[in-house]
Order: sequence, then structure tokens, then C-alpha cells
Amino acid sequence: MKKIRLLYIATALSLFSIVFSEQKIGKIMGTVIDSSSKEFLIGASVFIREIEAGTTVDTEGQYAIFNIPPGEYKLEVSYIGYESQAIENIIVNFDETTKVNFALNISGLKSDEILVKGRKKTGTSSSLIYEQKKSSRIQDGIGKEQLAKMGDSNVAEGVKRITGVTLVDNKFAIIRGLPDRYTDTQLNSSPITSPEPDKKAVPLDMFPSDIIENIIAVKTATPDLPGSFAAGGIIVKTKPYPEKFVLKFKFSASDNTNNKGPFYLGNDGYDFFGYDSKKRSLRKYLPDHEILDNNNIPDDWNSDIFPGFQSYELCSSWDIYQVQNGINSDACSGIDYNGNVIENQNDWTYGSVYNSSQTIDLRRKYSYYDNLSKLSSNNVIYKSKEISKVYPISLGLSYGNKLNPRKDFEWGYFTNLTFGNKFTDDDIYTTRYSRLAGILIEDQPRNQITNAYKTNLGANLNLGFRFKNNHLLKYEGLYSHNSKNQLKYIFGEWSNIDTEGALTNYYYVENQILSHSLSGESNFKSNKLEHVLDWNITNGVAKRYEPFNRRYSYEIDDSWNCEDLDQANCTMFSTCAWQNNGCECVLPENECVESESDTWNEAVRYELFGHSGEKNYGFIDYTDGDDKSDSFDLNYLVNFEEKLGFKFKFKTGLRLQSKERVFERRQLVLQYAPGFESISSWGGMPDSVRYAYSIDELGAVFDNPNNYFSFNSDININHPQINPNSECIDILPLGGDGICDEAVKPGFLMHDATSNNISNAYFANEDINAAYVMFEFPFGFSSEDKILNKFNFIGGLRWENYKMNLQAYNPISNEIVQELGDEAAGIVELIDNVPIPSASINYLIDDKQKIRLSYSESINRPLFRELAPIDYQEFYGGETVVGYPLLQVASINNYDLRYERYPKPGEVITISYFKKLFTNPVEAGKVSTTDLIYKIYNNSLSAETHGIELELRKNIPAFLNSIKSSQFFINTTISDSKVISDDQIEIFVNGANQSFANQSSSERPIQGQSDLIFNMGYDITLKSRLNIAINYNTFSKRVNSLGFGVAGEEYEMPFNSLNLTTSKTFIDCRSRDCRIYKFTVKVKNILNDDIQYGFFDSLSGQFKPTHIEQPGQSFSVGISTDF
Repeated sequence: MKKIRLLYIATALSLFSIVFSEQKIGKIMGTVIDSSSKEFLIGASVFIREIEAGTTVDTEGQYAIFNIPPGEYKLEVSYIGYESQAIENIIVNFDETTKVNFALNISGLKSDEILVKGRKKTGTSSSLIYEQKKSSRIQDGIGKEQLAKMGDSNVAEGVKRITGVTLVDNKFAIIRGLPDRYTDTQLNSSPITSPEPDKKAVPLDMFPSDIIENIIAVKTATPDLPGSFAAGGIIVKTKPYPEKFVLKFKFSASDNTNNKGPFYLGNDGYDFFGYDSKKRSLRKYLPDHEILDNNNIPDDWNSDIFPGFQSYELCSSWDIYQVQNGINSDACSGIDYNGNVIENQNDWTYGSVYNSSQTIDLRRKYSYYDNLSKLSSNNVIYKSKEISKVYPISLGLSYGNKLNPRKDFEWGYFTNLTFGNKFTDDDIYTTRYSRLAGILIEDQPRNQITNAYKTNLGANLNLGFRFKNNHLLKYEGLYSHNSKNQLKYIFGEWSNIDTEGALTNYYYVENQILSHSLSGESNFKSNKLEHVLDWNITNGVAKRYEPFNRRYSYEIDDSWNCEDLDQANCTMFSTCAWQNNGCECVLPENECVESESDTWNEAVRYELFGHSGEKNYGFIDYTDGDDKSDSFDLNYLVNFEEKLGFKFKFKTGLRLQSKERVFERRQLVLQYAPGFESISSWGGMPDSVRYAYSIDELGAVFDNPNNYFSFNSDININHPQINPNSECIDILPLGGDGICDEAVKPGFLMHDATSNNISNAYFANEDINAAYVMFEFPFGFSSEDKILNKFNFIGGLRWENYKMNLQAYNPISNEIVQELGDEAAGIVELIDNVPIPSASINYLIDDKQKIRLSYSESINRPLFRELAPIDYQEFYGGETVVGYPLLQVASINNYDLRYERYPKPGEVITISYFKKLFTNPVEAGKVSTTDLIYKIYNNSLSAETHGIELELRKNIPAFLNSIKSSQFFINTTISDSKVISDDQIEIFVNGANQSFANQSSSERPIQGQSDLIFNMGYDITLKSRLNIAINYNTFSKRVNSLGFGVAGEEYEMPFNSLNLTTSKTFIDCRSRDCRIYKFTVKVKNILNDDIQYGFFDSLSGQFKPTHIEQPGQSFSVGISTDF
């Protein structure tokens, strides 16, 4: 914490100094183009040697160098693949702009990297292709330039345009068709933790595109990458400080064809920015370490309303009779109200003596119930309310600059703040299937109506300090926050409801990531050796906050019609009317009772449904998850090229990484008059509580404090035992005294779901200590052998020591779960100590062509959540997720072959072949028991995937005079996979390890793998500064969930995404400084495709959908301005 405070103080002082140090002197502006094609040379370097100041050309082909003292200068321009130019005797005057334009000639690409002072531009297509060519790994990427042109609002939308990358749940990256658990995510080359409790993958929709410089997908491993590299890695890089002053504001508004309303959320409404500020928190109203259980009242419970009250039970007349007549001397203890023994048994009379039994008397029990009732009804919000439609908006503000206070020193800053929100209104069809004799039989079809309000806020702050171009110090801070406030109605069939049911689920969640990174790099020469030393310290925190989730069910009662209603209830229905002295249906042919065909029909009655024998009428839970991670990286590189005369590099380094997670979920239930043997004497649950007569009333009974249990202690306070009766009787049979039933009113009570909470929390930590060595050298080992020097070797060895400890515990009592069944599943330890080799050979055909061959080994360790023996069901009838503590570490062998061609700057052609062999791959699947479907994790025996990747990015010559530039790109992945699984699968359920027959196919595709991934796009810029970009993305069907014990594999069907973005840029130079305005229009999902999941019938081959969702078409209009 002290380090973080110091960073905050340093940041504040830096920003303070910015305000008082900036001054405008003079500036040089201009354009840099290709002399023949007239295309912009985006990313070209422009440099003034006299003051060591420089910049790069932007997407409009323009450059600008600010803060130039008056004088005469030499301006130099260089660009990869072009002849450099220099113009001398350029005059800069005070408070004036000097314009200088360049047109460069193409030259052959040099095999050596051109060194230019100033920083390379890293967010353009050309710079990414150049970085891809020079990289020692196989990688692809997308930069801020393409993100802006394609209209991508976050990293998730952009990353799926990278070759071989798709998404799951629209936010988790899949590389080369492997599940997201095999994808390693880094932020600015540092590890980042995920706020998702069930995922290793980071939700990429948390990162707004406005803060992103580029996104790199790394597909082959090198020793300096983590050993957990399997499918590949996603490296997200935020924007560094700019080359010139930046102040930019952005605003857009959008809508979706599905969002027609009306919108319903919980009666607590929504928070515009998505911050609850603990006001929904149920946890703050509950005692942290006291189990709320009506059958297990704490021994120390003595309510303040009964001072001196003891836990004694009144002896009955029969008990006294047995003692006095020698029948049973233990029938009564004979103590008085104050706990003193009355020695003379002849003085024992009913009402004067008590038993010291441990049985809790009803008065004490009722007082405890009354206290629970106050907790139960405090801040409960179950009823929905209509929300006025708000059009989604997006806001962005960027501010940054680079300063050169001295010739040998520069520093800069960049900060960005973005916010976006949206309402969603989804109508989803879901169902289940069972397989009988190879035939799929539909079971429990349902309609799901989901309304949600979502927010996404991101902020980053980057500071950089460069000294003598040899030493760099950087601070990179990122904050990301998103929220979802959701109301879900589910209508349809349920396994234990005779008729149709209606389930309502309120769900609220906030995810947050906070990352601080401090890094440095030093370059120096010694004895003709180039040395590079870099280091990085990163601290990250990820939080998940689910303050108050609640759900309840109703059974749809359609056994009556309008004629059965009295006048008061008849008026509740729009389909019924009171006329002719009776209630009559006003729909033709009495349609008002056809509830099976229309679950939204108001002419049905909804009966509150009690689950299980305990009659749980409502379910409540809250969840808190905290992840903390720290890492330290140290890398040292020595380049021997100048000393040896040929390229030879040696690199070594280490990583110290620790991660800690605390996850707690507390589940509670609502019962009606719980703990009573029978409530029949109370007249049962009143109809006013049991029934609802419209959808708007569902759950309203839980919001009424009068429907909760209460105990009036003021009535007949001297009676230590209360026996509620329908009448007030002084003397009961056998002399039992009673009081009037006004003292006790039955109702709902909340208490802990004790059996579920036994292992509903876990603490886990892991430590990774890693070190590596790697080499890069040509096969010729001399500058003379031109043939062998075309072959370049890159490889080495990484060693990782891994330790993980996980302890499951009760979130209320904090008691560690020592055993589950015969296994010590509550405490899990993993220790892994492995060498991880990798090697690559790159063959340079010529300056424009290259072949890469690579082999590497990697590992994939079980995640915390996959090991934790916790089971959780999001809503009744949904899947119950449970971990398996005996999972094994998976190992992967990776093979890659790739041909690359770079015809012109900004163009690329690649063809790749890859193959991966898995041992003990971890997969998620479903197992069906008599009452639940479990999502579990198991190791399969082995797996294999292989495929080819193709990419083409081509600049299209202008075919009209009005065209300034245009580019076409296409990439595709064609792959195949096979998994060999065990005949049996294992699951921890109900505290025991159970085995089930594996009903999944013996040989099937890997979960998440698509045979085809396809991307295509075209963008064109006119000389009028109008840009049009269109892109298409799709994938073939892929396994979404494995059916270990149900109907087999569930597939996700192809989704065809076609998006269009147009933008128009205006430049206003009427004032001293030009101002740029940009107007943007985006249309997404033009084809209006549906999201579908389902099974394939093995006999007919027919697709049977289990989930159909219509995301709709979205439209947005935005404006941005540069000051």
C-alpha cells in the first residue's frame, strides 16, 4: 500500500508540474506521402536533430512537432522501405507554424532494422506488420487505427478480427479453436488477474478501445513467455504518452432494434455509472459469523426484551404427576422461574416449576424468530418496476503531451477516461433434451425475458521519462469497471412443477480491475557489446461484487377461468370483466385460460412455489471475490553482433509471481413460518401471500413487511411458554396455559442454507518462480556464410517452480472443510517443478519473405475454481457448477510452420500450419442427476488439434480520382481436432466422490474448436476525408458444452456478423491552432443473425436448439474533436 501511495503522490506532483511547465513557442507541420502512389506513409519518423525532438505521421498522413524554439533547423524523415530525406535551413518563428511536406521514394527493404530517433508508432497497420516481421515469434495483431476504422468499442470486439481468434460469451478470447482456459492474457506484457470466479481468461470487453494502442495475439512460445502459454497469448498494450499535445473529447449515442421496451428492473432501480456504493449489500445487515438457523438458535441468545429470561421449559401436569408418584423422577427438574430448585415436591404445581432441558422454549424461539424477521425484511426488494428508456451513450476524454525540458531528457504523460452504458432487452428460448435409444427427446422448454442495464468505465494513466535515449522509466496505471443490473423472467416447464412455472431472478454484479506497473529499460554499450536491461514491477487487484441476488418461483394455475373470480379479483384482469352480476371472459372463445400457449397472459393465477420438503419460497445469496497479484520481471539481453560480426543474442531473466484469491458466497432461503411442525392452526399461508394475479405482482409479497414473522412480547409477558391458538384460553388440557394468538403472527423468515454453505468459500494462493535462458544466432556463425546465415535459431529453456494451496471453508463459521467423503478435498495442494523448452528456426528467403518453424512445450494448470469443491446454482433449474479437487496438470506439445511475405509497406501474406498434442486436457461438461444438472471439470486422456491459417492484407490502388487510400484484408483458420476421453467421469457431489458413465462421444472435437474461422474487411478513405469500413466475421459450429452424463455434446451454431462504420473528418483552421472534428456512424449485426445453441440428433442429423437469442441490430452516432 505504501508503494501505491507513493505512486499516487508522484502522479499528482507530475500532473501539477505539467500545468506550470507547458509553453508554446513554434511548430512545424506537414505531410509525408509515397512519391508515386501518393499514399500516406503512416508511422514515418520525422526528426529535428538540433533539439532531439521528433514525431511520427498519423493516420491522416500528417505530422506536427511542437514547442520548437525560434531558429534554423534541419528536418529529417525516414520510413521502413523508403529512402530517407532531409531538408535544411528551415526557419521557425515565434508563435508561427512552418509547413514542410515530404514525398519519399521506395527503396529495397534492408535486412537490418533501421534505427531512428524518436519512438516508433505502434498502433497503425503498417507498424504492426513491421513488428510482426521482425518478431522472433509467430504473432498477429490489430492496432488502434483499425479499431477506430472498424468501429470497435472494446478489445473483445477488435480481437476477433485477428487471424485464428474468436470469442466465447462475446468477451473471452479463443485462439486457434482452443477453450479460453488455454489463453494467457497480459496487460503491457505483465500478468493480469481476472475478476471472473470460474475463468482464467480476462473478460476483454472490460477494456474500452479508446485506451488501447494495440492488441497482439502471440501463437508460438519462447522461453521469455510464461509456461502456461498453450493456445497462445493476448497482449493488450495501452497508449503511451504521445509525440505531441493531445486533448480529445468523444461522444456517441446508440440504440438497438430489440430495445423497444418496456424495460423492467428491480424496484431499487439502477445506478447510472454502475456503482452500487454498498447500498444493495445484504452482507452489511447480517452477522458475519453467526449461522441464521431457526432450528439451531445460538446458546447465548437471550433477547433484550426478556431481561433475566432463562432457557427453561415449563413442566406439564403429567410431568409433575410422574415425579410426585414415583413413576419417572427425571420427568421434571423442579426449578422455579429464577432457576432455583424447589425441594418440597408437594409444592410443585403447574406453572410454578420448570425443566432444565436443553429444549428451547417457544418464547425464546419466537423472540429469535422476531429478530430474524427484522433481518429478513430489511432492504428486501423483490418487486420489479418499469424503467424509462435511456439511449445508450459513450463518452471519452484523452489528454497528453511530450515535453523536452532539456536536450538529453524528455518526459510525457497520457491519461484517458471512457464511459459507456446500455439497456438490453432479450427474448430467449431455452429447452433441454434427453437421449433415449439415440433419439433426442425435448424436456422443459422455456421462454426467457431478460432486461439489463450495463455499464463500462475505463481509465488509464501513463507516465514516461527518457534520458539520453538510453534510459526509460515508465508508470502504467489502468482502472476498469463494469456492472450489470439484470431482471430475468423464465416461463415454462420445470422438473418438479406439475404445470408451467414462472421464475424470477434479480442479479447485480460489478467487476473491477486495478493495475499498477512500474518499469524501466537501460541500453548501454561496453567493449562492442550492446546491453539491454529491463525490469517490471506490477501490482494488480481484481474484485467481484454481487451484493444481493434473489430468485423465487411461481406455479401457473390455469385450472380456473374468469367465471371463478369474485368482483374484487375480476377487476385485476384485462381479459376479464364484471358484467351481468358475474365475471366473464371478454376474449373470443374463452382464450383467457389458454395459459400454456401464452405464459404472459394475465388471465392466469400465479401460486408461490415452495422448493423441496422445507418449502423454500425464495433464495438469496451474495458473493465477494478478491484477487490480488504481484509480479517482478527482470530481463537482461546482450547483443554480440558488433563484436562478432554476425547476429548473436543472449537473453536471460526471471519472474517472481504471486497470486491470492478469497472467494465467499453465502446462500440463504426464505421460508414461511419455518420450524413449526404445522401451520395449519394458523389457517395456512393466506391467499393474499400465496397468489399473484399479474406478472407485475410477482414477488411483491416479499416487499411487504407485514408478510414477515413477528412476535409481540408485550402480550401476557409473564407467561414463559406461548402456545398459539385460534382462541384465548386460560386453561388448556392438562392445565397448559396459553395466550391470545395476537402475540405471534406467522410469515416469512430468512435463514442460512446451512448444507450449501459448508464449503461455499475458498482461499487460494499460488507462487510461480521462473527463470530462463535463450539464444538467437545464425547457423553460419560468421558474416561470411551467406547461405547458412539465412537460417536463424531462437530458443532456450524455461524453468518454473509452481506451488498452489487451496482451502475450502464455511463462509460463516470460517471452519476449514477437512474432508468430503473419502477424499481430503477441502485442502488442495499442487506442486509443479518443470523445465519448458522451446526452439524456432527462421529462414530469410529475401528481404520480403520468411519461413518460420517452431516447437515448444507448455503446461496448463487447473484453475482455483475448477479445484474448489463448491457447488452453486445461479437459478433454480439452471446448471450447478462444482469443482473437482483431483484435477491433473495438462501438458501440450506445440508445432508451427509459417510462410510470410511482405510485398509493400502495410501489406502481408501469411500461410501457417499448426499442430498441438495434449495430455490430460481439462474440459468442462454436464452431468445429469435425478434433480440437477451439474457443470463439472474432468481430465480427458488426450487430445489433438491441427490446422492452417491464411491471411492477406492488400492495399488497393485508387480506381477513382476521389479515392485517397483503400485496403482489403481477409484471414481464415481451417482446423480439426479430436479428444479421447475416459469411459468414466468423476464428480464431487453431496460430499462424496461419485462416478458416472461418460455419455460424450469417445472421439469428438475439442470444446470450443471451430473447423472454420473467417474474417474479411475493406476500408476506403476518400480525399474528402470520408472513411468507410465494412467487415464480416463468422465461424463454423463448435462444441459449447460436453454432455458427460446428459444428451451428448451441445453445439454453438455459426453467427454471421456484418458491421459497417463510416466517418467524416473536418478540419477547422480559422483560429491560430487547427481543430479536427470527426463524425462517426456505426451499424452492427446488419444481417440480424441469431445466437443458437443445441444438439444434433444422431439418427436424423437434425439440429435441436436449446437456446435461441436475438441480439438485434445496433446503431450509433458519434462525434469527436481534437483541441
